[in-house]
Amino acid sequence: MRVLLERGLRYSLSLIFILIIISSNIMKVVNVRDIVAVNIALSDLIIPFAVILLLSSFIVNKSIGGFRYILIMMLLIVWLIITSLLGDANKFIVSNSWVYVVSEWIKTFACIVYFYIGYQIPNYVSVKWIFRYYSVGYFIFLSYGYLSLYALRFEIDIPILQEKVSNYFLGTYHDPNHAATYITISFFILLCGVQIEKLRCYKFFYLVLILVSFGTIFLTDSRAGLVGFVVALLVFCIVSLRNHFRYIITMIWSLMLAFFSVH
Repeated sequence: MRVLLERGLRYSLSLIFILIIISSNIMKVVNVRDIVAVNIALSDLIIPFAVILLLSSFIVNKSIGGFRYILIMMLLIVWLIITSLLGDANKFIVSNSWVYVVSEWIKTFACIVYFYIGYQIPNYVSVKWIFRYYSVGYFIFLSYGYLSLYALRFEIDIPILQEKVSNYFLGTYHDPNHAATYITISFFILLCGVQIEKLRCYKFFYLVLILVSFGTIFLTDSRAGLVGFVVALLVFCIVSLRNHFRYIITMIWSLMLAFFSVH
């Protein structure tokens, strides 16, 4: 009975983690009673189920280590609460309303949970499949962004797009700088995926996404994002390429790209 329960929990956690990988960058801004705007990802709705399953797994497997990390997280939250109370009591510190303070607590707690789940995912999903599922989520991000631009260009009303239609490429985000950051990160993640992937079909899919990313970064119209992308690409080339002539050419090309993007 215990073996079946362990297998069931492991299978359920694997499925939950796959859904989190795919949906972590599908975003929506929700206004809570017109007081505070909260940026919510689809994966945020799945996280509670992951936490419950992880706790269940710790209990079934009698894993004390898992509870140790949870205790550290709770101590950090308690420390945030104490510092917030001390800051509110200090007249020399300009503080905002408690609604915003509580929202910061929630954001911090969510970040901690995401980091811990990210730490646990390789124990349930193989590395090659993590790249594959990540590429699916990134494909959804790109498809949504280009669909938004298409709807704007031809003045087509698509209900699923809601307020995301913009002159800039946003993907599933609401800020072009955020979109550019995600594109840059995905560009290099997929480069790593190409290196470790053995199947040609997935490798080809990664290469297509990489090429699309290279063009999409310009559509965000984010100068900071583009400069960051160029600097990251330059560092990557210097570290990866042994031939001095090649990385000198790459450096010149990158500097020219940065110059024209700024001007």
